[in-house]
Amino acid sequence: MLEAIDIVARAGQALLLDEVSFRAAPGDIIGIVGPNGAGKSTLLRILAGLALPASGRVQLDGTTLSTLSRRERARKIAFLPQGGLAESAVTVRQIVALGRLPHGGRGHDAIAIDRALDAVGIVQLADRAMTSLSGGEQARTLLARALAVEAPYLLADEPTASLDPRHQIDLMECLRIRAAAGTSVIIILHDLSLAARYCRQLVLLARGRIAACGPPETLLEPALLESVYGIPFIASKIGVIPAVLPGTTP
Repeated sequence: MLEAIDIVARAGQALLLDEVSFRAAPGDIIGIVGPNGAGKSTLLRILAGLALPASGRVQLDGTTLSTLSRRERARKIAFLPQGGLAESAVTVRQIVALGRLPHGGRGHDAIAIDRALDAVGIVQLADRAMTSLSGGEQARTLLARALAVEAPYLLADEPTASLDPRHQIDLMECLRIRAAAGTSVIIILHDLSLAARYCRQLVLLARGRIAACGPPETLLEPALLESVYGIPFIASKIGVIPAVLPGTTP
């Protein structure tokens, strides 16, 4: 269990997060959604142990996260930051291999790297230089690096942002499969239809506070979304696939 307990975060006098609490269990895909500036990335960095809250705490399997060493945290929590496109001429395989650093070069590293490359469909790119890849290919490489950690918790900040629709679906299917195998996935998304389709639970942030928390079918209500985003929304289905679309601004 990865649990945020009464998390408060500040930047100077600005309040970024105000008593945020929720938990992620094995097999969960939890989507963090909300408008820009709501505190989503700040929350994810605190959950990953990359930033400390002003108050409150993060519990990882019953242990306060801040008491663990950096290596212990890195073995348990894989973190995929927003953006992060690489300008280095190192190869895709070398980038993905960085995900194995917390494990200290154990014998099954090559197998884990190959599994990660295959999971995101870039085996054919393994020997290509990062500088030769498109933005979408680089994004998938960085996801493979996070998958190579084979951590029980995977945190990703807008990993679909630079991908075309096909590769957005491929990426979310990859995360769904990883969650089905027992990984707890926490992901920031702006595409509410993707969130509705793939996330078991959603955390809706607004001005640093949780406006709502629950399954997509109860949380993605047009009236609630309009109160948070300030524009109307339309909730529908295309076949069995949920769709949440912004309406016309008044």
